[in-house]
Amino acid sequence: MTVEPLGPYQQYRVKVNRGSLIRVQKNVYAVPTSLIGRMVTVRVYEWHLEVYFRQYLVEQVARLVGQNQPQLNYRHLIDSLLRKPGGFRNYRYRDALFPSLVFRQAWEALNRWHSPRKADLVYLRVLGLAARTLESEVEAALGLLLESQQAWDETGVEQLLPG
Repeated sequence: MTVEPLGPYQQYRVKVNRGSLIRVQKNVYAVPTSLIGRMVTVRVYEWHLEVYFRQYLVEQVARLVGQNQPQLNYRHLIDSLLRKPGGFRNYRYRDALFPSLVFRQAWEALNRWHSPRKADLVYLRVLGLAARTLESEVEAALGLLLESQQAWDETGVEQLLPG
């Protein structure tokens, strides 16, 4: 008995939800906010996913192994989070919005110095800064500010960025 080989990928049509997320094979992936409410085609390969809108490739991400895991790119979500900063604190996938340990430590420090709403807003503005500039430079600035042990906000981060 011969068995047909599997194709190079599986293809799905999914709708982008209002959170700019798609669910594919029981995992969640972020896509650009411009696709909210639209149908996209997702090709699932062995090690990655490709997201197409119409015939254009708009996103390629590593495929998650397992179930109920998020693969979020804060750059896709930051604008909508900044419009409604109150949702960040209880956001289901909040932990995926810390690109590194330094960003998490920065948010924890902000929580010690500011009210919850202010801490979330400052953190989201810092994350927005990382999305618009170089994440590594923002991370380095956060590291310096954390070492100082003094309260700061997003303007302190901006002042430490080059140029």
